[in-house]
Amino acid sequence: MKSTPKDTQPGRLKPERVQLQLADLPGWNVQPGGRGIIRHYQFPDMGQALAFLDVVGALGRAQGRLPEVALHGGGATVSVPMPQAGWIASADYELARALCEPK
Repeated sequence: MKSTPKDTQPGRLKPERVQLQLADLPGWNVQPGGRGIIRHYQFPDMGQALAFLDVVGALGRAQGRLPEVALHGGGATVSVPMPQAGWIASADYELARALCEPK
């Protein structure tokens, strides 16, 4: 089986493209080591944070991307992609963009 070089994997974004797309995603940053993107959300209470968890899960399932979510106090931290993916893809940005304005 022939392997595909990491730089040419479908959907994989080059580092310069990652930075360009981050400019369009308020609050999102590259995770340490460049293995994904991350954003912290703050909510007035835990009930709203839990409701946001449902939104993240529904959007993730709809897009075939299941990010990691950590709830803390009245906030949540979302990281995309899951750590085992090992690289940032265009689909990760689609999910992050959908989460920029949580309903």
